[in-house]
Parts: sequence; structure tokens; C-alpha cells
Amino acid sequence: MSSLTRLALRQDWVIRLYSAGRSGTEKERRRRCLEAIVADHTKPALTHVVFDKDALLEGWDRQVLIEQLRSSSEMGNLTYEHQSRNSEQLLAIPDAFAWCWARGGEWRRRVKPVIGGFRTVSP
Repeated sequence: MSSLTRLALRQDWVIRLYSAGRSGTEKERRRRCLEAIVADHTKPALTHVVFDKDALLEGWDRQVLIEQLRSSSEMGNLTYEHQSRNSEQLLAIPDAFAWCWARGGEWRRRVKPVIGGFRTVSP
């Protein structure tokens, strides 16, 4: 993991982690995270977000993202797409960082330099 952290630092990656806890359904938790992602990422000059493609949730995700982007005055700054792990292997990287953060201890210490924020989104 230390090698991946060094790579992330060299590439100027910023990893932001979102947690919706265990309250509510999976879709409710996902909605809270999507809303927070849009709120946090429409402020920079340009942001492109790639989501892990889940055939069951992709259409639902798009609807939530469209609703959030329409309500934002900065909607032109955020672009997004859904890709499968088979076509975009870099999607495994955020999962690895999130796992390390959740595990805590030495694992969290190793990834902390590239964690640009941890946000708990509540109902």
C-alpha cells in the first residue's frame, strides 16, 4: 500500500472518502453520498468523477446526479461517467484506500497522506 500511496502523491491524487453509515437502505445511503459528492465537487474549476458501474444502480445514480447538478449553480464544472472495473482498472484504487482507512491503525497511517477528506453524511 505504501507504493500506491507514493504513486498517488506523485500524481497529485486527492482521495475523498464518504460514509453514510448504516442508517437507511442502500439506495438512501448511496443518495446521501452522491449528493455530498456533487456538493463537494462542483466548486473546483473542473472535476471528472468515474463511478463503478453497477447495472442495477446506474440509471438510478444518473437520475440522482442530474437532480443534484440541476440544483447547483455550478453544474457545468462536474462531469461524470460510469465504467466497469473490467474497462477501468483504476476503480480498484479508491476501494483499496477506503479499506485501509476503515481498517485503521497502521493501514490508515499508510494512506493518510493522500486522504483529502473524510465526510460522514447523515440522514
